[in-house]
Parts: sequence; C-alpha cells; structure tokens
Amino acid sequence: MKDRSLFATCAEADFFARSAEIEGLVGRALGAGVGAPSVLLKGRRWVGKTEILRRVHRRLFFDQAAVVPVYYRFRPALSPADFALNFLKETLTQVLAFNRRDSSLVKTGLRLAKLEAMLADDPAMAGAALLLKRHRELGELGELAGSIDSGTGRDLVRNALRAGTVAAAEGLPLFFIFDDVDAVLCSFVAPSTTDTFFADEFKEAISEFDLPVLASSMLSTPADTLWGAAPVETIELSGLGVEDSVDMLSDLCARHSIEYDSDVLVQVARKVEGNPLYIRSLVWAAKRSGKNFATLRSYADLYATEIMEGSIGALLKGALRLEDRTSLRLLNLSVSIADSEAGPRSFDAEGAASEFSLPVDAVRRSATGLFASGALDSALGTYFWAGDSVMADFIRQTYAVALGGSSPEEVRASFIGTELVGRYAEMGTSPEGGFTDGVKRLLGSFKGGTAPGVLFDNVTFALRYNVDSADISGNEDDSRVIIPEVVGLFDTSGWESREAGPPVLVARGFQSGRFDAGNEVVWLVFVKESTGPVNQGDVDNFLRRSAILRHRFKGVRIVRWMVAHDEFTPEAAARLEADGVYSSDALQLGILDETMAERPSESGPVTGPVSDGEPGSAERAGAGAPGAIKEFEIVLPKSSKAELVAVKAAEEIGSEMGFDADAIGQIKAALVEACINAFEHSRSRSGRVHMRFVARADRLIIYIQNRGVGFDGKRDSLAPATGPQGMPRKRGWGIELMKGFMDEVRFERLHDGTKIVLVKYLKTETTPE
Repeated sequence: MKDRSLFATCAEADFFARSAEIEGLVGRALGAGVGAPSVLLKGRRWVGKTEILRRVHRRLFFDQAAVVPVYYRFRPALSPADFALNFLKETLTQVLAFNRRDSSLVKTGLRLAKLEAMLADDPAMAGAALLLKRHRELGELGELAGSIDSGTGRDLVRNALRAGTVAAAEGLPLFFIFDDVDAVLCSFVAPSTTDTFFADEFKEAISEFDLPVLASSMLSTPADTLWGAAPVETIELSGLGVEDSVDMLSDLCARHSIEYDSDVLVQVARKVEGNPLYIRSLVWAAKRSGKNFATLRSYADLYATEIMEGSIGALLKGALRLEDRTSLRLLNLSVSIADSEAGPRSFDAEGAASEFSLPVDAVRRSATGLFASGALDSALGTYFWAGDSVMADFIRQTYAVALGGSSPEEVRASFIGTELVGRYAEMGTSPEGGFTDGVKRLLGSFKGGTAPGVLFDNVTFALRYNVDSADISGNEDDSRVIIPEVVGLFDTSGWESREAGPPVLVARGFQSGRFDAGNEVVWLVFVKESTGPVNQGDVDNFLRRSAILRHRFKGVRIVRWMVAHDEFTPEAAARLEADGVYSSDALQLGILDETMAERPSESGPVTGPVSDGEPGSAERAGAGAPGAIKEFEIVLPKSSKAELVAVKAAEEIGSEMGFDADAIGQIKAALVEACINAFEHSRSRSGRVHMRFVARADRLIIYIQNRGVGFDGKRDSLAPATGPQGMPRKRGWGIELMKGFMDEVRFERLHDGTKIVLVKYLKTETTPE
C-alpha cells in the first residue's frame, strides 16, 4: 500500500477538541444499515478532516468486527488507469488485513502479484479476485497506462469502484472512508478538460452501494453533485473554537517553555481561525527562534516571518501550486474581491483574461488547478475565494513581492503594522472612551529604563508601519527615549481654571535610576481626547501652555509629549519636531504599554502608595478595553486571611455592577482559591500578590499575579493540600472549582511568576446562556 502512514495519527497531546466528532462518526458507522445516509465532512484545508477520518478508521479497524473499514484518499494527479489500480490495491489490501487482523499488511503494503495470490487462497475473497482479473483483462498492468484510450479508462474506473458492491454481495460490509473526495470533481486526464466521466462513475457506484460511506471535502459543491439521489448528510467542520484554540496554544507553549499572554493567544486563535496546523507551526516557530506570545508585537513579528519565509509559507506555496504568475494574479484578484465591501463577489475566466491580457484557456487552466487546491471555489461558471485568512495574508505578501514591485523588507514592515492595528483594535487597546485615563495609567507604569524612540515620533512611525505609505524606511531607528521612574502624577486643572483645552498631565519623576536633583524630570503631556487628526491649533495651544507651565518647575528638565487617538497633520508634526516635542498616536501608545508591561514591577502600576502591612488599593477609570467602566488594583501582603480583603473588594464591585447574590458568591469562592494558591506559589521576598479588577459593562475581569515560581494550570493543583479544618483536598479541585464558578478561567506563564485571569459575565435579558 502506498499510503504507509494510514494508521499514523498525531500525538494524543497534540490532538484537541475533536473527541465528540470522532465518537459520533464511529457510532454512526457501527449503527448504520442499508439505506442509511452517508456523511460528508466539509471544511477548509488543514482544519483536521484527515486526522478525524484516520482516527475513525483506526478505531474501526482495531476495536470492532461489525464493518470492514477502508480508508482511501483521492489524488487528482492520477490518470484513470493509475487510479483504478491504486484504488483496487488499497481497498483489497485493507480488506485482507482486517479479515486476518494483520495491520502489517496495510503498513508494509503488498505487491500486485502477492495480493492476487493471497486473494486466490481466500474463498471469501473470490469476487475481489475477479475484480483484479478483470483489471488485467482490460490491459492495465502499469506499463500500458499511457496507451489506454478514454473508453478503456472509463471501464477501468468503473471496475475499480465496484469493489464495495462486490464485497457486500459476499457478506463483507465495507465502510468506505473517502478523504478529499472533492478531487473526484477535478480532471484525472488533463487540467483543462471538462469531461466529468469520473464524477459520473463515482456517483453511479455510490448509488449502487447501499451502505453509507464517510467522506471529506474542501469545496462547497453541493453533495448531490457526487452522491446523486443517494442520501447524504453534510457536516461543516470549522477550525477549533477560540477557547479550545487557546487551550491548545497554552498547552503547547507550556510544554515548550514559551512565554505567553492569554489575551494575545486569543488574538492568535482568531487570526488562524482555530486551524490546528497553523497553531502547531507557530508554536514550533517560536520554539526554534526563541520568540514568544507575550506581546502582540512579538506575535506579529513571528507571524510575519512564518508567512513570508517559514514553514506555513512553505506549506501554502506547495498546496497552492503557484507554478506561474497567472495563478498568483487570480488568487490576488479573488482575495481583493473578497476584501471589498461592494461590487461582485466572484470573477469569470473571460473577465480575468481581459483584465490580465491573457488567453482565456490559460486562465481556465490556472483556475482549475486552484479549484483543486481548495483556494478557489466555483459556481455557475464563476470563481470566488475559498481560502482562510492566513492563506489570504500569504497571497497578499507573495503578490506584493513577486508582482507588486515591493521589497520583502517593505512588505514585512507594512504587514506587521497592519496586523498590529487590527489586533490592537480588536483587543480594544485604542480606547474609544476614557483615553486620558489610559494615558494616566501608562504614565503610572513608567519605572525607568528606555523605550524605542520611534514610539515617540509619529511621523517616523507612520512612514515605517503605515501600509498606505509609499516610502517605508528600511533602516531601523536605534534611538532610545529615557523613561523616568514616575513618583507623582496629577493634572493642571487647579492651575489653569480659565484655560481653553483639556488639562495637561504632569508626571514628576527621576531618570537614570538616581534620585537626585540632577536627574529630576517633569513630563508635560497633552492628551487630545476627541478623535480626529492633531492640527496646528492643537499644537499651538499646547506649546503656549507648556511655556507658561515650565516656570513652575525651575531648574528641572522638562519633557513635552503630545498624544492623540489619530495621526498628526503634516503641519502639526513639523511644528512639534521643530520644537522637540514627542508625538504618539493610539497604536504607538499600545505598543509602549506592552513595553512597560514586559518589565518586572514590585507593586504594579498603582497611583498611590501601598503599605507593606496593610492591603492598599487605587481606583481609576478603565482604559484599554471596549466598554470598560472602572479598574481597581489591590496589592495583598502575605499575611493571614489577606484573601478576605480581595473578597470584600469583589463583593463591593460585584454589587455595584449589578451581579446577584449567587453570582457574587461564586466570584468570591473562585477568588479565594486563586489567592490562596498565588500565595502558595509565590517566591518573592515580600510574598505579595497583585490583583486588578476590571469592571466592564458586561463582565468583571480579575487578574491575580504573583512573583516567583509558576504553576501549570493544566497539571498542577490550584488548591492547597488541606482544606478547611485540615480536611484533605484532592489535587486539581481548585481548578475545577474556579472553572465551575467563573465563565472563563485562563492561566498565563510569565517570566517571573504566574497570572490567573477570572472572568464573570453579567447576566442580562440579552445575555446568551
């Protein structure tokens, strides 16, 4: 048998969230009788169809005796004669192997002569032996394949596809598992042919074969195209859900010691649409390169590398068979059409040929090949995009380099910028409300060090990362901005009661890690709360006011910084640059925020001092997430019953948000478990546990973080060894309790500790159960 990996499946640890589908399909195979509907499993490339089919086949081969499982994967490159021989050999070899309970026959394969001899020695396989004899009589032994005419080819295919009917007549209930059955719709003679004889013969064979089959397909072609009048049920198989994808990502990251943030993993899961192959490829790429998923920046860089020059790019290049420029042009056209919000959703060969000045036949040949690859689908003589978002990214980047005249560096920079904008927008890093409060929080997180200068220069940042820019600089800006350790933060509302414009933020601190007069610094920060570009009037207002405010801080170094949701007009940017004023938009702030978050901090970004002996809290308006209402931070000392302070805070916040008593009780119980185990695993000298409550309009999010050795949320217990009154507790009980009480529970492995994220949704009349 050519496919010697038939019984090979991925490792159990790498297989996620498909157990229910497999159990259901195995049950249907065993319970199905004559006339029962077949099952067609449809889904995009690499979402797990083949893995599911092989696991179903393996279960049926080793664990039961009611049906004879036969797995066959269709290949569109075979001629009719080659297909007929290949199909017969694989089918009959698997039947022999099952009857003899000898899987080695499948794994090692049988030569044709050996297979014929074994069939002749088995009376129960007399009909199958006749099929091979008939094949010989039709003139196919391999060397004559090139001389067989279309009529003989049809006879060979018809003879091979009768294997199921012949076996059933001899009391062998075959259960066919057909992988990539959509290849039947593609030509087995030449890519440009319109002959549908193979599909016709397959349809006829299925109609004669009374028992159901299991098949998979990439295309959205109606089932009756292949099944005819035979009953068939179509099951759509998409990628893993976000939660299952995040579980898979976090498990693989933990296994390979890759740092990650669960919010970033959510964005990765959405980007790859739950495709298991993409997930594994990205994790392996992170392992090889030493990168991680701790920030969106690190993810975007990793993803861009994988798409353009990594394993995902290589896989897609091979799968799409980009052998000529015509195919690449058609793919880029289909992606552009899919991206557009108006106009036609498909193209025809004549229109594409006219647009690209190509022969219609050449376009049809390329479109047929792309149809076979699953990148394009077809209906009513037109073609349309059928690939996933990762494949679309690959097409855009490949086209830009190969035919768009852009350098790989330009394309990479543009792509990373676009991906960051999209992911940040989805995460809500660029807030629509409370923007000033988000800037305050960012300033409060300043703990010294330096940051990339490009994050404080809007013009340079836009030139480098804006996809609409015609000139993307290829030289990296090595300049750094000194970040102060902020010790005080307030605004000028008390000083400028009659001043037009929003109050200026004042952040006082020290730089270079030295608390002396020579290193004292004051940052004056102007925040444009409203959306829209920063104009010359905004700049003039800030420069005039900062000149007045400067006199309040004589002898102290002044740094001026202007931030806004959107970009700066050329005139405004030029004036700021001339006056040495920093400028940043929301995207730059989001990246800077992550840069600050990467640095270890003992007390976290709080706006007030916290005593070592008593839990302290700081309240501020929420920023950074859509619908955020308020945020509260608490630092718990390692002392007896310190978790009760957190519980009290959760109770007050939950009541204010409108949670009922039962929900508040569940939040409190889960929070106690998380706090106790955060203390248990902490290895910092202070033993502190940092907590952040984010009260959004529809949910409460609680972050619990320690500093010390981490624990694995899937393998370690989150519950102490003993419960109340010293009663023993089972390991893992704490995890299950938290998951039972909260709507979401996530675990983040950090470089210096662990973070637990608890989420509880506020139930309303419109909240789905």
